[in-house]
Amino acid sequence: MQYLQDTETVLDQIIEEATSSKEPQKIKKCIARLKDSHRQLTSKQSLYDSTMRNGKNLMERAPKGDEPVLGKMLSELKDQWTRVLSKSIERQRKLEEALLLSGQFSDALGELLEWLKKAKQRLNEDGPVHGDLETVQGLCEHHKHIEQDLQKRAAQMQGVLKTGRDLERSGNNPEVGRQLDDLQSMWDDVKVAAAKRGERLQYALKDAEKLNGSVQALSTGWITLSKNYVILRML
Repeated sequence: MQYLQDTETVLDQIIEEATSSKEPQKIKKCIARLKDSHRQLTSKQSLYDSTMRNGKNLMERAPKGDEPVLGKMLSELKDQWTRVLSKSIERQRKLEEALLLSGQFSDALGELLEWLKKAKQRLNEDGPVHGDLETVQGLCEHHKHIEQDLQKRAAQMQGVLKTGRDLERSGNNPEVGRQLDDLQSMWDDVKVAAAKRGERLQYALKDAEKLNGSVQALSTGWITLSKNYVILRML
């Protein structure tokens, strides 16, 4: 929790510095710092997932009186993680838009292409999407963040395309047409990859929910059988 609070403070400081100046070089430095903070944050993803999983397992074994306290702690951790992660993504996107508005088309184009390449790589990972319910729910939550970021970057995409087409018509940059075609192609690839992975995750979630229901039914039946056996032994 302390790490998340410190990270959120750093993000707010970076944004405050960036908004106080419209200098392209300062904006680029702030973007680099945001990327570094985001990398450090996402490196904690597995730790966050395991903490949530262990916390839920503890809730299942804890006395009934402890469940509300543990549930509140897990809820607060999830809310703060989601808020800081979303802020990290949103702030970087806003600064990249500011970079375009400051007249730095090439830098804005490069930042957007870099994000699309990383998103495409994550979406096309060959790792399994099936597993226990907790694991699949975590994968779905992570994919939801990517989909939301992609949706929010649509305006940024249109801004880069519009500025690029204006430059292309001016004839001052003969390479810009090819760059914009590459950008559009990459954007389309990411949208297709996001849709395919989302579909795979929905199938995996249904399977995991079905399996979880079967396990719970089996567990309930076993507990009932054990209780009946104990009662019979006492007669």
